[in-house]
Amino acid sequence: MPGSIEQIEVLTHKMRNRLTQYPTTTAIICKSLEEQELPEEELEVIISTLTNEGFLNDANYATEYVYSMRRKGKSPEIIRQELALKGVDEDTITEALQESESDNHVEVERLAEELLTKELAKTPLEWGSTDKALRRTYGKLQRLGYDHETAEPAITKALDALLDKMPPKL
Repeated sequence: MPGSIEQIEVLTHKMRNRLTQYPTTTAIICKSLEEQELPEEELEVIISTLTNEGFLNDANYATEYVYSMRRKGKSPEIIRQELALKGVDEDTITEALQESESDNHVEVERLAEELLTKELAKTPLEWGSTDKALRRTYGKLQRLGYDHETAEPAITKALDALLDKMPPKL
């Protein structure tokens, strides 16, 4: 059953409000609109209107999502998977990740130092007491999606920085 022009305008308005509060991907909005059982042409009109008005932009969404998730410490691979599940195409994901790639190693090193500092604060800092903290930090980085080649050098660098702050052994 074709929708009326009024129904299209109402749905477009609802989607504008939704996107203003909670930005999301074109795929998610399409799925939401498909539940309204609209004909394909009308769905395309709504999507086209939202895109032309700037409410739907998967590239901007992906860039913001990458930034947000990187601040939470998530790895590029985990972010890639999450964006793919949200319906963002692979080229857009790759582009968004490349924009933030230059900060990746610095961010992992900062995160490793932060996690290692927290772990070492749980036990007295003495020479040789770092094994447990290192294992826990490594595990946390792996759960955030960082592979061995990324996590190990970051932890080593963080440990060196923290050991430099310790008083010399007598």
